[in-house]
Amino acid sequence: MPLRNSSYATTDGLSYREIGELMTAEGDKMTTATAREHFLRGLAKLFQAISAHNGVIITFDEAKDKCRDPMVQEALQDLLQQVM
Repeated sequence: MPLRNSSYATTDGLSYREIGELMTAEGDKMTTATAREHFLRGLAKLFQAISAHNGVIITFDEAKDKCRDPMVQEALQDLLQQVM
């Protein structure tokens, strides 16, 4: 997930707007906000599971809050690349 403007990470270099446009073109109505929320929700579930596996119990909202940080997003990407 390369960083863009040091404010958020993206998948394969696509911004949330580009993801929304791509999904809409493929028949799934998706706004920029919806694309961002789906992305953050998925990351939060992953972050929460990894935390629990390591003995740290956090709420979904805490996980989602932490996943807004582009450095956390990049760390999750690195972790996934190592296990895949």
